[in-house]
Amino acid sequence: MSWMKSVGSGTCYFTALIAGAWVLRAAAPFPAIPQVRAKLKAVAEEKRCDVLFLGSSKIYSGLIPRQFDAALKAHGIKVRTFNCGVDGMGFPESTYLCEKALRRRAGRKFKWIFIEATGIRTAIPETQRGTRRIVYWHDFKRTWMVVRALLADMSTTSAGTEGPRELLFDHLSLWCRRMSNIGEAAEWIGALTIGAQAEGQRDTFVSKERGYIPIKGRMPEREWKKFRDALNSPREEMSPEMAKVADDVLRSFSASMERAGATVIYLVPPNPKAHKVIFHPGAEAPPHFSFDDPKRYPEFYDPAHRSDFAHLNHEGAVLFTAALAERFAAYVAEQGAR
Repeated sequence: MSWMKSVGSGTCYFTALIAGAWVLRAAAPFPAIPQVRAKLKAVAEEKRCDVLFLGSSKIYSGLIPRQFDAALKAHGIKVRTFNCGVDGMGFPESTYLCEKALRRRAGRKFKWIFIEATGIRTAIPETQRGTRRIVYWHDFKRTWMVVRALLADMSTTSAGTEGPRELLFDHLSLWCRRMSNIGEAAEWIGALTIGAQAEGQRDTFVSKERGYIPIKGRMPEREWKKFRDALNSPREEMSPEMAKVADDVLRSFSASMERAGATVIYLVPPNPKAHKVIFHPGAEAPPHFSFDDPKRYPEFYDPAHRSDFAHLNHEGAVLFTAALAERFAAYVAEQGAR
């Protein structure tokens, strides 16, 4: 029958299309995304890497691996650390990079993974729209994380100027683009014939620093008022529906890394605004270290130790790394005593 032939032809066409897209994605090199590819390559080449840090520029320019290792050595804890922070990276992009790094290391496990606790980022940064950076991590697992968060709280306005329905369409479109490899062939051929995209100052790092790059200078006076106002603002809260999804997703990621032999520790850097609570109260939460309390950690909120509203400068990074190492050493001792 003609309709059966049409169905059969259509099935063969879409099967071939999906198979071709899968082969192209498997054969093509990891996309030339500034910072991301270089850091993934570097951490894969590390013969030993016990501690991996993932997160945004607050981690990239806030955590000094060599200092962290030296401080822990003084406590009798020998580790080798790599900073895999990337400008503008949030959750769940960070989980994608983490899983890629694990696969690239071919059985050489991490012992501890510090990942910046940002909740599930549903907003799409304007600087990443239309770029490969926003496409590459939209596999099914990560897209489903974002979709769950958006479906859980369709009435939220915290994701930016767009409504959650528009964002839902955007993320599903990005997943389709990744699955179909739209534009990948042209990008691949261009990289082979023309060369890779020129790198910026923050896209390259000194190998001996293991992923860290400082931000120098002090916070301009014009940002002080905005900074002080943020410190005095109340903590933002997630809706119960969004909090439930975030709690479930983060716990699931922790469990998957535990099966891979690593302990995940969620890290809240010294943000000017107190972070949203991401774990359900009443239940035992995964390990998480928070440094977003100006009263407890005033040194991180001193303008002399910040380069701008959001970031520590090098002097602040030295203080933050030292405080985090002490906190982590106490945690390791506590776990060893159990």
